[in-house]
Amino acid sequence: MRNATSYSITIMLLLSFSIFGQINAKTNNKSENKSTSVQGCNPVLSLGGQTGKVTLSKKEIEELKALAIKSDCSDSYTILSYEFTIKIKGQPVSYTTKGPTLDKNMIDALASMKEGSRAFFDNVKIRTPDGKIKIIPGITVTIK
Repeated sequence: MRNATSYSITIMLLLSFSIFGQINAKTNNKSENKSTSVQGCNPVLSLGGQTGKVTLSKKEIEELKALAIKSDCSDSYTILSYEFTIKIKGQPVSYTTKGPTLDKNMIDALASMKEGSRAFFDNVKIRTPDGKIKIIPGITVTIK
């Protein structure tokens, strides 16, 4: 009886490793597909010529017009929509808008923020040169 028990435990372990290996292989394939970008391009969101963690003065905020896409191989990206989030009186407030343009409410909200405050541009949907819709990383704006 003892041999039968250890035999069935061994079979269960082998099956577990086999199943885990298949799951892991499928997961790796999916992540590889997500990481590849159109024709090797790497589109990055830009605000006021800056990317990533953006720091803006009150004067720079007044000059803002729209978000842009920087890419090392194509200028044919289109910003379809994005979400703008700030805290007003301690509560997060989000605006979703279409296109790259910053509306007056967004610029006013940025201009009214105190030094050190942050705003976020997230969930940025773009159209790639080959017509696919893609979400790219957003940016964080800090007021100086």
